Amino acid sequence: MDWSLNALVPVFDRRTQCSRKVAATPAAVWKATMTATTQDLVIFKPLMTLRHGRKPGMSGRLLDGAVPIPLLSVVEGQEVVFGVIGKFWRRNSPDALPGRPDPRRFLNFDEPDWVKAAMSIRIAAEGAGTRLSTETRVYATSAKARRLFMIYWPMVFLGSRLIRLDVLRAIARRAERGSAGARRPARDGRPTSVAPPHGSAARAALSLHEVQTSADRSPQRKTGDST
Repeated sequence: MDWSLNALVPVFDRRTQCSRKVAATPAAVWKATMTATTQDLVIFKPLMTLRHGRKPGMSGRLLDGAVPIPLLSVVEGQEVVFGVIGKFWRRNSPDALPGRPDPRRFLNFDEPDWVKAAMSIRIAAEGAGTRLSTETRVYATSAKARRLFMIYWPMVFLGSRLIRLDVLRAIARRAERGSAGARRPARDGRPTSVAPPHGSAARAALSLHEVQTSADRSPQRKTGDST
């Protein structure tokens, strides 16, 4: 099955993956993904403070722009993708696509000396539980950007991996707590609804079909791989 990350970043220079088994149904894990907030994270804020030299003013749901990585795509019940195009070796990286997040602009962007970075959170049934995973892909739009990023990447790889593991842990804990609570009957017997992403996140989210249609029109390049 094609995931929207495959459509948005079909070729890449670096790829990293993390996953964990969650003792909850895919539906419960999806609900946790939709409702996770910055308060669920332990490592993210300290590392962002170290990166930017100041405490980040972030709060709220992850999908509503609480973290400085725009939401690009939502595949209902299966995957969400965040992405940004920058010059990450700079202390204050510029954003190549400021304003409203747009998956099509992200996909088609090809100006030299920039780096595309996208991260997905994926959910898949596995036995009696769920496999929750994250994958990050990075693609440089020129040889110069690739060289600079390869110098920068070893310095932040560990912190980047810890953040991804922190996100997985937060979602898993929320899902498992929710599953434990779901085994107790609700007072009124009605299920709790989950609000979809709102604001810019809602406007940015596209279906997999829409993103894949754009990807089919983009040129293909040789892929690279790294764990």
